[in-house]
Amino acid sequence: KGGIYAGTISEGIQKISSGLIDERLEDLNLDERVVRFVWNERRQGVHILVTPRTSLLNKNSTTTEHFFFDRRTQSWWLDKFANKDHNPKVAIAIDGDSATDRAVIMGSCDGYIRQFDETATADDGTAINSHVYFEPIVPNRNTAGLRLEEMRATIAKNSSNVTYDVYRGDSAEDAYRNTTATINGTWSAGYNKSERRKARGRALYIRASNTANSQSWAMEEVFCTFKETGKQASRSG
Repeated sequence: KGGIYAGTISEGIQKISSGLIDERLEDLNLDERVVRFVWNERRQGVHILVTPRTSLLNKNSTTTEHFFFDRRTQSWWLDKFANKDHNPKVAIAIDGDSATDRAVIMGSCDGYIRQFDETATADDGTAINSHVYFEPIVPNRNTAGLRLEEMRATIAKNSSNVTYDVYRGDSAEDAYRNTTATINGTWSAGYNKSERRKARGRALYIRASNTANSQSWAMEEVFCTFKETGKQASRSG
C-alpha cells in the first residue's frame, strides 16, 4: 500500500514505483508476506525480497516474485527463483574490507546460505530462465499498423546463444500477452545476419531470452527497420 519511495537531500522524496510495479504491489497481502529491502552495492540497486510468512515457520516454500530496482537506469526488474526452496527467509548485506567479502547473503528455505553472484551461470544447479522484452513498437498514428522489415542484432563477445521471438497484436497489451511468436530464431555471439521475415500488427514486441543451464548472455544492440502501414512512412529504432 502506498508504493515505494526513494529520496536524496537535494531532490527530496519521490515515488519510484508509479506506473511501473504499483499494480503488483497492490496484490501483496502484508498479513501473509514479509517484505525486506537490501541494498546491493555492486549492482547499485536495492532488492525487494518478498517472503511468505508460512515459509518462515517451516521448510516448505511457495513460488513468489521479488523485485530489483537499478538506481543507475532507474528501472525495475522481476526476480523469481526457479527452485522455490531457494527463496530467502532472511537476507542481509555483508560489507567487508575485501571485495570478495562484500555480498548480499540469504538464508534460504532449504536451510542453506546463498549469495547473489554476478559470475554464476546457474542458480545452484538450477537453470536461470532469463528474458527481456524490448518496449512495444507502436505507430505514431492510432489508426496505423506496423510492418517489421528487418532486424539486425549484435550479441556480446563470448555470450551464449540468445533466442529471439517477435509477437504481434492489436494493441501493446495483446502483443505482450500473445504466446505464439510470429518470428523466432537464434542469435549467436558477434554480428548476426539480417532477419528479413516480416511481421505485421498494430503493436509488436521483441523478446530475447536464454533458458539453458550453465550459460550466460549479453547483448550489444538490436537494430530494427519497420514501416507504418497505410500512409507510407518508415522509421528505424
